[in-house]
Amino acid sequence: DISKIIEKRALVFESLAFENNVDIELDILKNIIFKSSKTEIDELVSILIDNAIKHSYKNSTIKVKLYKEKNNSNN
Repeated sequence: DISKIIEKRALVFESLAFENNVDIELDILKNIIFKSSKTEIDELVSILIDNAIKHSYKNSTIKVKLYKEKNNSNN
């Protein structure tokens, strides 16, 4: 469940965001299943959120969104 992984990983960064006067806003659709390594997803999300915090203006908001989109490919 990638939804739970991303939500948990984002919450880890709340204190760092607070120290940098940045808010983290989550908009995560529940129960999205994705076949991948939990460790790799954790690492990817951590890098993205950490970079967003470091490069955001003070008093700004980082939006973490996860939603499912219909696959329109013919594969």
